[in-house]
Amino acid sequence: MTINRLFVVAVMATSMLAGCASRPRQPLPDEGYTKFSVLYIEVSKCGASGYIDPELASFGLSQMRSFLSDYSYDPALMEESFKNRQSIITVTQEECNKIAMNIHDAKRRVATNQQNSAAQQQQLQTILNNSPKQTYCNKFGTQVMCSTY
Repeated sequence: MTINRLFVVAVMATSMLAGCASRPRQPLPDEGYTKFSVLYIEVSKCGASGYIDPELASFGLSQMRSFLSDYSYDPALMEESFKNRQSIITVTQEECNKIAMNIHDAKRRVATNQQNSAAQQQQLQTILNNSPKQTYCNKFGTQVMCSTY
């Protein structure tokens, strides 16, 4: 799987899992340390070099961190992976353009998912507000207790 595809998969997983109940985190596979660190360094360098908009790079890095938070990983191994690659990775305008396109696509998907989620919440609330309600009242001595369902 190429680095760009990994990024797309990472962002899709992040955006689709937003709002889901927490679950046990899976361990990050060994190749995940390399893939994550390489892409993270590339996005950082693309933003720092001006090849892509810093705000777009920041969004991409944020999505990657969110993706990584779904996994359990060894911080020392991740730091070592970064240190081993930081100085050897270089980026070109073409590579950064591809990364930027993937980040734009991910940003669009996240926005669409948020809109869909908001629309679903609104529909659910409308259904709940318009559903027939039943009120039950019970008298206990001189008090009346009512419950509406």
